[in-house]
Amino acid sequence: MPVCRRHACARHALAAAGLLLALAAAGCRTLPPPAASQGPAPELLRNLEYLTGSLPAGRAQLVEGKFETRLFGDPDVIFRLTILPQPTATGDLNGDGIADAAVILRSETRAGAFHSLAVVVSERSFFRRGHRWRHQAGKYLGPGAVQALRIQDGRAEAVWEDAATGTPRRQAFRLAGGRLLAAP
Repeated sequence: MPVCRRHACARHALAAAGLLLALAAAGCRTLPPPAASQGPAPELLRNLEYLTGSLPAGRAQLVEGKFETRLFGDPDVIFRLTILPQPTATGDLNGDGIADAAVILRSETRAGAFHSLAVVVSERSFFRRGHRWRHQAGKYLGPGAVQALRIQDGRAEAVWEDAATGTPRRQAFRLAGGRLLAAP
């Protein structure tokens, strides 16, 4: 039973429970739970900070979907990170009832272009009302083109082209301990 924070007792919790019983007896109904959100807006995803192991700082702040920097002070070594407009997916990945997002990030260096699956989840804030969005985890997919992305049953599933064989590859991932792990 909830405990009153002000008095450290159950007095207010009992009063609230009594009020709910009285309302139910009078034929009143409680409001349905709020519908799950549609996930973060595309504009937010295009201007979010993403984690990346390719940079010494370990993170890149996208502006209008792009980030670019020179590495190691060398003007010829440029690292670019862009968010692809498609495919994207929304659905609840962390079990909080709020739709999260999965997007594809494209990293470019002299070595070539590579794709990663990035998962953006909602985080409830104790200091502000509502929640905020943050890049929770990612998974390297390789240089092949990403063909499809979806979130279903708490898992993010990606379909991409295997660069070595040219055949489609499908893998589902789940969040566990802040990481994306392969799921059956």
